[in-house]
Amino acid sequence: MKDTARDEKLSHPILKWANQTHNVELTLYGSITLVAVIIAVRIERNAETPLGLMVAIWATALGLSIAHVFAVAMSRRIASPIPIPLMTYIRTFNRSLPLLIAGIVATAGALIGTAINPTVTLAARGADFALSALCFSVAWLGATAHGLPTRRKLVFASIIVIVLAVVTQIKVLIGI
Repeated sequence: MKDTARDEKLSHPILKWANQTHNVELTLYGSITLVAVIIAVRIERNAETPLGLMVAIWATALGLSIAHVFAVAMSRRIASPIPIPLMTYIRTFNRSLPLLIAGIVATAGALIGTAINPTVTLAARGADFALSALCFSVAWLGATAHGLPTRRKLVFASIIVIVLAVVTQIKVLIGI
C-alpha cells in the first residue's frame, strides 16, 4: 500500500504550505512551552545548576516530541479506514523535528549564558533569548516569503516575539 502523501510530488503548493504551516506551528509551540518551563524552573528553583536547567529543557523537548509522534500516529490510525503501513508511522518521527530544534536552540542559548557566567539565571536568560531569536527568525522568514518590506517584516517579527512573551507569561500564571 502506498503512502500517498510521500508518493505524490511535494511540489504542489498546498502540500508545501501544509508542511511549512506544521513546522512553524511546532516551532512556535515548542518555543512557548520551553520558555514557560524555563521561567517556571527559575521561579520554583527546581534546578540549582545550568545543567539542571538543560535537563529540564530536554525533558520537555523530548516529552513534547514523543507525545506529538504518538498523537500523529494514533490519529492517522484512528481516522484511516484501511490498514496503514509501518513506514507511515516511522515517518511521523520527522514531523517532531521542530520541537527538537527548539530544544537545541534553547540549549545553545543556555550554554552561551553559562559561558558568560555559570549560573542558572544567566543560562535561563540565554535560553530565553535564543528561543525568542528563533521565533523572530521564523516570523522574519515568513514575512520575507510574503514579500513584505523590511519595516513590516521587523514589525511583524517583533509582534510575534511580544505575543510569545505574553502567552508564556499567561501559561506561567495559570500553572501550565
